Amino acid sequence: RGANVGVVTQALASAVAREGGAALGRASGTHARLPLHAALLRSPPNEAMALEALRLTAEHHPAGLGTPDGHGWLPVHLAMAEHASLQRLQLEVLRLTAAHAPGAFRAFTTRSVTSLLPPPGPRLPDVARRAMAAGRMLPVHVAALNARGPRTFYRPRPTEALDRVVQLTLEAFPEAFEDGELWELLAWAGYQRGGGEGAS
Repeated sequence: RGANVGVVTQALASAVAREGGAALGRASGTHARLPLHAALLRSPPNEAMALEALRLTAEHHPAGLGTPDGHGWLPVHLAMAEHASLQRLQLEVLRLTAAHAPGAFRAFTTRSVTSLLPPPGPRLPDVARRAMAAGRMLPVHVAALNARGPRTFYRPRPTEALDRVVQLTLEAFPEAFEDGELWELLAWAGYQRGGGEGAS
């Protein structure tokens, strides 16, 4: 996490040159993360590193875009959780996931990772607390939960990335919206049905 960005990026490129896509498909650590997972989780976030890991993965190991870590978190889940302030990165993850691993928008996490989600509290609606407690979240759930200002949740901050992930989920998994709970969560997040670029 704390390594020099240039060193890490060069090491990743060198590994791909030596081993091809296998270098990007090898999970490591107790959380079974691919290099792309690790790049998206870098703290503090580094957009250039994450974009390079994303580019290399899409080019040499596109299956990695649909590969979960040990918590069932795919790269698109992580991008929606970690990078609300880096919308260009989010949109690129969404674009490449739709191209190479559209099934990711139907994929549920298998465990809530509290460090990647809003803190539970009185400002979090019941529908959000239920989604987090269940530990089963689609990328669109994660995007909605993280669509408010960091650690405050006083008001929503609608983004193009939230619009886009809703649109992609409607295309890939329309059944997810049938019970209305997801719409309720999205409304809290600031998404407006019938308006915005991705609304339907």
